[in-house]
Amino acid sequence: ATLTIVVQANAATNGQVGNVASVTSTTSDPTPGNNSATVTVTVNPSADLRISKTASVTSVNAGQTFSYTITVFNAGSSTAANVTVTDLVSASLTVVSVNGAGLAATNSGNQVTGTAATLAANATATLTIVVQANAATNGQVGNVASVTSTTSDPTPGNNSATVTVTVSLADVSITFDLPASAQPNTTVSATVTVANLGQGTASNVVTTVTL
Repeated sequence: ATLTIVVQANAATNGQVGNVASVTSTTSDPTPGNNSATVTVTVNPSADLRISKTASVTSVNAGQTFSYTITVFNAGSSTAANVTVTDLVSASLTVVSVNGAGLAATNSGNQVTGTAATLAANATATLTIVVQANAATNGQVGNVASVTSTTSDPTPGNNSATVTVTVSLADVSITFDLPASAQPNTTVSATVTVANLGQGTASNVVTTVTL
C-alpha cells in the first residue's frame, strides 16, 4: 500500500527539511527496526526580481530637468537578499538628485546605486533619479537599469530595463530687413523676423532692436 503526500515549501523555508514516516500494527512485528523511514529535501530560496523603468517625459529640451523612476518587484516565493540596483546615467545628462523607497540610494557622479539588505516576496522598492539634459545634448538618450541579488533568480531575463528620452536643441535666429534707401523726412518700415530652426522649444525669448 502507498500513501502520496503533496506539499509546498513555505516562502521563508531555506535549507534541509527532514521528514519521518512510521507504521504500526496490532499484529506482532518481528523486525520493528524497519517501521520508520526518513527522507531529507533541500529547499533552495528563489526570488524572481523584476525591474521596470519609466521617464517622466518622452521628450525634453536641452537644459531642462526630468526624472527616471525605477521599480523593483519580487515575484518569487522567497525573500531576496542583498538587492542591488545599478544605473549608469548617460554622460549627456547630469544627475541632480537620487531618492529611494525601500532602497538606500547613492550616486557617485552619474553612477547611481540603490541597495537593500532584503526584499520580501511580493514586495516593491523604487528608486527615483532626477537629471538635467546637458546644454549641448541633442537626440535620443537611452538609459539602462539592472538589479541583482545573492538569492537565486529563476528568470534573470527580466532583471534589466531600458527607457529612451529625446532631447532637442532650440536654434533661435533673427533677420532684420530695411529698405536699401530712403528719402529724407519719410518713413520706412523695418521687418524683424525671429525663428526657431531647432527641434526644441525656445523659452523666454526676448528680441531687442536698437536703431
